[in-house]
Amino acid sequence: MATASGIRAGRAFVELFVDDARLVRGLRRAQAKLAAFGSSISRMGQQLLTAGTLAATPLALATRTFAGFEAQMARVRALTGAQADDFARLEAEAKRLGATTVFSASQAAEAMSYFALAGFDVERILGAIGPALDLAAAGQIEIAQAADIAAKIMAGMGLSADELGNAVDVMAKAMTTANTDLLMLGDAFKFVGPMAKTAGLSLEEITAAIQLLSNAGVQGEMAGTTLRGMLLSLTSPSAEAERELARLGVRVLDDAGNVRSLTAIIT
Repeated sequence: MATASGIRAGRAFVELFVDDARLVRGLRRAQAKLAAFGSSISRMGQQLLTAGTLAATPLALATRTFAGFEAQMARVRALTGAQADDFARLEAEAKRLGATTVFSASQAAEAMSYFALAGFDVERILGAIGPALDLAAAGQIEIAQAADIAAKIMAGMGLSADELGNAVDVMAKAMTTANTDLLMLGDAFKFVGPMAKTAGLSLEEITAAIQLLSNAGVQGEMAGTTLRGMLLSLTSPSAEAERELARLGVRVLDDAGNVRSLTAIIT
């Protein structure tokens, strides 16, 4: 969990970046608090980088299955337009997951349909479905919600299907070390993910910032919009804010013109 100083720094961080005028005033008086916040992000980010593999949890989740396996797979086929060979691969994977996880084959097929609705092709579905079930188990939520959250995180952060496994580990670690849950994390990433991707920031760093804001009582959509506003303020500051950033020696871009890490910017 975050320290008391980290929580106070998180609150100060929220107050600073809700609008540009407050950013200018705040920069003049809160360097120490921002440094503490940056240090906390760095510390949490390192913990997330070493999250490890998500432990299998034998949860008997009461996820409702609205249709049988064949009906769910027929929906997947219609949504993906999969031909015979690809459809056989999807069907085999759903059955494998039904035999090796706490979820049924029908539930795995249902999750596939949500990825298909999000525009995933067969290869991306096959890469994402296993981690999505892990995400549902870790967050103790229904598969439909987990697939929706996974799809949004992948799209927002520009992640490939083979990166989703690491993202699941990071989310699971965040849920156990901060005052947040999977639905809140998903809501936060929905708002900050695209901006973080544009700025070139990592999943671990943004998740660490969300954790700290969550511990300060700023959760879900509010955490996401706060971080998005902060990134906009730093990357496209007003003339006054730009002058103040320069006066304080705050460098947003590196020598190559890329956005520096969040920790480096505010410490």
